[in-house]
Amino acid sequence: MIYDEAYFELLEKSREVGQRLRRHPAYLNYQAAKKAFAADAAVQAEIAMFGRAKEKWEEQRTFARYRPEIAKQQHTLQSQKARLDQYPSVAALHQAEFALQKVLDEVAEQIAQTVSEKVRVDHGNPFSAAKHSCGGNHGKRNC
Repeated sequence: MIYDEAYFELLEKSREVGQRLRRHPAYLNYQAAKKAFAADAAVQAEIAMFGRAKEKWEEQRTFARYRPEIAKQQHTLQSQKARLDQYPSVAALHQAEFALQKVLDEVAEQIAQTVSEKVRVDHGNPFSAAKHSCGGNHGKRNC
């Protein structure tokens, strides 16, 4: 890669886009949800409990075939995760993350389309509505 003036100008422009995104309502909502999530003592206690249970399970999961109680630990772990996801601050954070990711995907898609309609943007989001996602088409579409 050649690092010339045009390259550094692109980097500066990308920083400007980043600063503008920090003023976008989706980003501001994400920051507020993140702050509320961090301040929710019940959620933080549940996360700590979940972390300890997960650590214990991971230490023992290689023996799951020989010890049926480990399967029960896995079920308990899944139940704890589901309970954690039901906290309002966790749900709000997930929704805010999704909304922000959608904005970022749209910006990336617009940049790619400006360069060429053939440029594909991998969003990494299975729920993305982007028209250039080629995953799972198995040759049915030219990307």
